[in-house]
Amino acid sequence: INTLQTNLPETKEDFLNLCSESAEAISGLSFEDDKVTFTFPGSEKPEKNRAYVELAAMMVAHVREAKRISPKASEPENEKYYLRVWLVRLGLGGKGAKDSRKALLEGLKGHTAFRTPADAEKHKARLRERKDGESHDE
Repeated sequence: INTLQTNLPETKEDFLNLCSESAEAISGLSFEDDKVTFTFPGSEKPEKNRAYVELAAMMVAHVREAKRISPKASEPENEKYYLRVWLVRLGLGGKGAKDSRKALLEGLKGHTAFRTPADAEKHKARLRERKDGESHDE
């Protein structure tokens, strides 16, 4: 990525040459003619393998439409929340992608619905207030 930022390739061939020079640093991605191949670690769980395939397809579809992409790495405290947000933005939202999201989020730290623990506490407090309000109405 550093090389790409300092020496932006002008043609597809320049890009592919740069990738082949850095082949050892690029794990799980290969280029051949007009084909890009993603290689994911195999899993004993079929839902995890399906999730990887769906993720790769959605990443490719998203990149085709993107105007800009940032190579900046981020290390959020709440991995689950930020990955879920990204998956939904890619198109892996809704009931149809629920199993894939679950497989990809498995084992990450954090909460999927709340960005911070404070947000989760605010939500719990609102639910308690609502419940208390309903019990007083009866």
